[in-house]
Amino acid sequence: MCFQEGRRAWPAGVASAIAFMLRPQAAVFYVFVLLIWLVNVRRLQHIKWHHIVGVGAPLVLALGFSLWRFHYHTGYWGGIAENANMNLTAGRCHNINTQAYRTEREWRTAERKDDQTNGRRVTLPGFRTLKNWVPEWSPLALRPALKGDSIRFVGYIGDPFIHKDIRAKCYAATGLLEQVRYSFVNMMLQWFVAGQWPETSKGHKHTLVVAEVYRYFFNTVVLLPSLVGVGLALRGVRRDPALAVLAACLVGAMIIAAIFFGDPRLRTPYDPVSIILALYAVAVVLPAWRAWRARRAGATPSPAA
Repeated sequence: MCFQEGRRAWPAGVASAIAFMLRPQAAVFYVFVLLIWLVNVRRLQHIKWHHIVGVGAPLVLALGFSLWRFHYHTGYWGGIAENANMNLTAGRCHNINTQAYRTEREWRTAERKDDQTNGRRVTLPGFRTLKNWVPEWSPLALRPALKGDSIRFVGYIGDPFIHKDIRAKCYAATGLLEQVRYSFVNMMLQWFVAGQWPETSKGHKHTLVVAEVYRYFFNTVVLLPSLVGVGLALRGVRRDPALAVLAACLVGAMIIAAIFFGDPRLRTPYDPVSIILALYAVAVVLPAWRAWRARRAGATPSPAA
């Protein structure tokens, strides 16, 4: 409403701030919205500076509160979500498990037994799916940077300094091209590989059937047209900026998946946007294809009598 008509900036700002506090990854989307506005600043003359303040002020306050809260609980600045460190390590190292231990003795015991269930543990089922089902020669194969399924250390599981050192080792072990492949694999997890959680866990076999049917339907019917719709919407960013904002939702989700990891539960909230963009792509491409066929038929010389 604010972007299209220049109304209700403060409600939009409050809603955006709440969304950011619930899902900090939304910050990527807000950056894209700002860029779209800058590209169209002369065309969107109904958006004034007080609208920008109305949307931006709640977001800035939410960011400040999140930074303070993070510092209050952890003792250091520079973050808004502790799980970002664990997720980024997994995305850049492709380890299935991250395990933290209180003492060296616990760590040595786990290393000796290769125990992947003890300690403070974070696991990514999508990576285990890659290990169990994707052959080694595939571009989607799981190839951990540090060779093992688990990364284990002594300390707090969300310690940013420990994770920074671990990621440095992973960068050195893989190189740039393998990191690019990791990003590609992470995005593919979001659409093609990983199953919907918690349906993939024990005791959900009945709902898993429904989730899997929807996943294959989405990948077959919605995904490709929606990606075409993203391209068309971004190409027409000056003609229809509101549609470009919808495309920014999916682009932001792709960027987050590439950097960290992909999972259907992170994609599903954007499915309505995907459906809208898929329908938009069909509405644009189908008439263009029919017109192309008509021109081709008209250009074909008639057979001699």
